[in-house]
Amino acid sequence: MADDFLPPAWLRHAHIQTLLASMGPRRVFARHRAKELRDKSELAIIESGSNNESVQLLGAYSPSRKAANDQLTIFIHGWEGSIESSYLLSAAASMYEVGHSIFRLNLRDHGESHQLNKALFHSARLDEVANAIRQISSSYPHGKVNLVGFSLGGNFCMRLACHLAPETIKRVAVISPLIDPARTTDDLEQGLWLYHFYFIRKWRKSLKKKLAIFPDHSCQILLSKRGSLSSMNTLFVAEHTPFDSREDYYLSYKIENDQLRNLSCPVDVLVAEDDPIVKTQWLDQLEFSSRVNIKKTAHGGHCGFIKDCRFNCFADQWLVDKLA
Repeated sequence: MADDFLPPAWLRHAHIQTLLASMGPRRVFARHRAKELRDKSELAIIESGSNNESVQLLGAYSPSRKAANDQLTIFIHGWEGSIESSYLLSAAASMYEVGHSIFRLNLRDHGESHQLNKALFHSARLDEVANAIRQISSSYPHGKVNLVGFSLGGNFCMRLACHLAPETIKRVAVISPLIDPARTTDDLEQGLWLYHFYFIRKWRKSLKKKLAIFPDHSCQILLSKRGSLSSMNTLFVAEHTPFDSREDYYLSYKIENDQLRNLSCPVDVLVAEDDPIVKTQWLDQLEFSSRVNIKKTAHGGHCGFIKDCRFNCFADQWLVDKLA
């Protein structure tokens, strides 16, 4: 257990850390901190299809302000987050300040990218994200490419560390990564109602945005479905994925021991024991190779790790220590 992150008493509660990760006043502080990064960002559409399939993902590139630095760090947000999420902006700004070039990548149907592809996002679309990483590395050549992911983005990054060749990425760092989708869905449905409500609301908002762009889209059926994440996923998997069941879909992006034995690069993991969304017990059940370094803190919630009233973040400092 790490003993170098101890927020003040009023900030220690897991729900406060989790809610402040991307909501409320932290948005103001994160955008202020990332002002130069955002001002120097260039939007880019990344062609990431394969086998004659057209896929486009939206991102933003910020070149290093230090000409001698030759590191590019690619950031991937969590489910229903975006390249403008507060936790991502705060971390990306910290890496930008130490001289890294930054690429912030939206997953399909996240941020302002719903118009780029008609088919819906699902978490098994690893190939298009891998192709995007290859394309980004080619379009913005640097000596070293790192990946950073949060929550579901952390899950993608851990799978990419097994999927991509060693020469493509040199290091991966993940914060509060999703490990077992089935278990986490159960935890959301049985835990504090606020998180379950939050994710359903965000998902429905995304589907409505999709339907406004593609009025004939079959996601209309999903929007007519009320109930739990599980019940929505049952219909979603049947209509919008190649999987036979919700259980098969969850297994397709679960982090397994076999994957962790085939990592192409070192992976650093930061988790909080009090995470109310992705419980650390699912991480603890895995067998890790020497290429995985796990840092646990007692406090931090889900993607929080906020240190003080100015929303300075332990996760940002940890990233700089690992990647700079």
